[in-house]
Amino acid sequence: MELTPPYEDLLGSPSYEVCPNCGFEFGNDDNPGTAAPSSFEDYRAEWARSGSPRFDAGLSEKRALRSARRAQQVIRSLLLEWDAIGAGVPDDEYDCMIWPLYKLIRQRSSDREIAALVADYRRDHFGLEYDGEADTKLAVRLVAAFTDQ
Repeated sequence: MELTPPYEDLLGSPSYEVCPNCGFEFGNDDNPGTAAPSSFEDYRAEWARSGSPRFDAGLSEKRALRSARRAQQVIRSLLLEWDAIGAGVPDDEYDCMIWPLYKLIRQRSSDREIAALVADYRRDHFGLEYDGEADTKLAVRLVAAFTDQ
């Protein structure tokens, strides 16, 4: 039996894994609509004809993107637990804070610097009273969540 794209018709949901050698992304390169569909065999043959360049650079970007998406989920979860406004807010209520917080975390900012940003958002964006204890607790949890990453 010969497999032809899209593979998900026979094999189920794609993995979206990227081959570190040739850069073939299962579920994208073989799926009509996201790219001109190509079988893995045809893609690898073309890659070999072009000198077999290693695809590490693109893979690094994809890993960075996946890492940022995971960070977004973690930060959103912690912000919803912090919930300065109160119960019942939409899941995206604090999304305006995610990327500024992520930037500080990536810069290895201190708990204090992160708590200051949180306090600024609390006051200036949400119009809420200062709560240094809650903001510091959130900052400590954010730093702990990304330690060792």
